[in-house]
Order: sequence, then structure tokens, then C-alpha cells
Amino acid sequence: MERPCWVRLAVVAASLVIAAGCSSESAAKKAASTAPDVTPATVATFDSSTEVPASAVSVTTMTIARDTVPPVISSVTSNSPVVAENASGVCVGVTTTARISATVTDNAGLRAVSMTWTIDGVAKPNAKHETLTDMTFAEGSYQGTLGIFPPGTTVNDSTIVVTVKAADTAGNVTTRPLTIAIKNC
Repeated sequence: MERPCWVRLAVVAASLVIAAGCSSESAAKKAASTAPDVTPATVATFDSSTEVPASAVSVTTMTIARDTVPPVISSVTSNSPVVAENASGVCVGVTTTARISATVTDNAGLRAVSMTWTIDGVAKPNAKHETLTDMTFAEGSYQGTLGIFPPGTTVNDSTIVVTVKAADTAGNVTTRPLTIAIKNC
């Protein structure tokens, strides 16, 4: 004798609701239609010699937690506290680039770590304001290069604010700034 069995799945307010059972066709349809927040679907049948009463049907609710914890940027450092415009060696002993390193962790997984920078608080066009969409993971941290800055990037000695941005797989975002001096040579 064929007996209908059914399974209903629904996501309701971040919970996965699973309702399933086997019984007489009328009891299965009734139980399936009354499962909480579950829309009706096709009732399947199979051969069974034992009828399961509708009262034996169970509904299981599982909460699926959404990741709301943002990444943690525990440090942002530079291998040089001062960089110079590319002025053909006029600034003796001052590098024209700096390696930015960021230590970033996340409880569920990182999607991207990037950095942007501004000079004197203003996003500059072209080589004066760069975005590295993917800092590279190496030597235990995420790394990117700041510079080379062409002559005329700044009129006087200025500051560069590097902002490291980390995004996790759930879309949570954290930023952390680092200030570096830039010499006009």
C-alpha cells in the first residue's frame, strides 16, 4: 500500500525549519499544511506497510547564526616612518616607498584586505592617491607598498594617512589608519 511522506524546508527569521512525516494521505497533507511558516509543496508517496500517525510528525528548528563580528586589525605598521617624493635623490637617506603591514584576523574568514591613502586629508588623483584592492598575505601579515610619489605630490612636508580596510565573508568591515610623513625634497 502506498503511503505519502513529505518534507518541508523553510528559512524563517534566520532559522531553518524542517518538517517531515509519513502517514495517511489526508493526515500528511494536513500536517504538511500546518507546519509553522512552511509553504505547501508536493506530497510524495512510497510503499510502506506501517502507517505513521500525524501526531508522530516532528518539526525541528535550527538557528543559523549570521556572522556579525567584524574582522580585527590588531596592528598596521610601516617599515619607514617617512617617505619622499621621487626627486632624484635630493632627500638623501629617505626612501620613496614604504611597505605597509597589517595583522588581520576574523572569526569566520576574510574576503579581502585593502588599503587607501590620502595626503593632507585629501584623496588625490592618479599616482597621488592609490587603492590596493588586494594586499598580499606574506610573512604572517597582509602587505602592500605605498609610493612612489612623483615630484609635486605635495607643496610642503605633509602627512599621508593610510587606511587599511578588512572585509570578512559575511560583509562585515573594519578599518584602521596609520599616519606617515612625506618629505618634499
